[in-house]
Formats: sequence, C-alpha cells, structure tokens
Amino acid sequence: MPDPQWLRQADRIAQMKTAWDAWNTGTGEERAAMMAATRLKTGNLKSSVATQEGYLRPFKAVKATTWVKTKILVGPGETSTDSESASGQITQLKAATAKYNTVTKPIAANDSIFSLIGLRGQNPARIIYTKVGAKIPGVVSRRTKEPYSYRKSDSVSTPFGRTVETFDEAETPDAIFDLIKNDLKAAAGEDKVRVYYKQEEKLNLE
Repeated sequence: MPDPQWLRQADRIAQMKTAWDAWNTGTGEERAAMMAATRLKTGNLKSSVATQEGYLRPFKAVKATTWVKTKILVGPGETSTDSESASGQITQLKAATAKYNTVTKPIAANDSIFSLIGLRGQNPARIIYTKVGAKIPGVVSRRTKEPYSYRKSDSVSTPFGRTVETFDEAETPDAIFDLIKNDLKAAAGEDKVRVYYKQEEKLNLE
C-alpha cells in the first residue's frame, strides 16, 4: 500500500506544476487575476531618500585640498506607490556620517574638486545600512501557490570619506567604517541591523 505521506507529497507537487503551467501559459489578464487571488509579498518597497550635491575627502587623496563632488543623503524623500519612508533609519545614517560628507562647498582658493556626478565606474566609498524586520508568514507564490515567509528589510546608503573638518592621510576606510557602524548600532538599539560598505572604485583625481 502506498505511503499516505508520499501520496500527499505527490499531490502537492502536481498542484504546484498545474499552477506553474497556468502562470507560464496564461494571458496578461489571466495572470492579473491569479495575482489578485493570492496574498503577494508586500512591504519591501524601495526606501525614498532625498539627495543633494555634496562633497567629501576621498581616501585616495594625498592632499588636503582634494575633494570629490557626488550625491549624498540629506534626509527622507517623498513617497509614492512604489516607495516607502524609512525616516528614522535615514536620520540615523545621516547623523552617523555627518563628519564624513558635507553639502558645504569647499571655498579655499587652491581646492581641487573632482565631480563624479554623471560618471560611471568612478565611485566614492559608500556605507549601506539595513534594518531587518520581523518574519512575515503566509505569503503565497504567484507561480506555484506555495506559501512561504520572508523578512521585511529596508536599506539606505550614502557616500563617505575622511573627516571633513581635518585632513588626516592616516584615516582608512575600515577605521571610518567602524566608527560609523558603532554609531548606527547604538542608534538602532534592539533593532536587528546590518552595516557594510563598498570601497572606492577607480577614482581619477588627476
């Protein structure tokens, strides 16, 4: 006699294949109806941020007069149907990086400012701050109709460099990152967070 558990598994797989085939062969209207009939994954919308042209001291620089101009985080942005607000998280990141970027243009006569705006492949160091929320169960796959769960997460980021107010060639990305990370984790309190950074990429400061 066949194992009842095996039969249930076989039936489940058959139902998944039926749902998968229906999705792959369905028209646009049929897919829309399938989507409407399932509980879809929600809550992981892109966090809306406001950015502005700003300045920082790149780690590659060997002179106090060298700056790069790029877009930096200045606060929460306007939300829409495909974005959401993470204002508390954005405020925390802005505060933690306030020493390492600025919207105030350097005005010394011999300052050299290299604009990265609109360039591809040249990037300053960037810190990424992610908050991980509670597990959300009962989401149904649009294609297989199988339930699953996921954790809602929100990520925001901004470029950073050496300390703006002084020039210390000994400051490294790792050292500044550690300072920022510690500030963010203290601000997050009991919230589960991840903090990491991307290194400078191919900056041409000549």
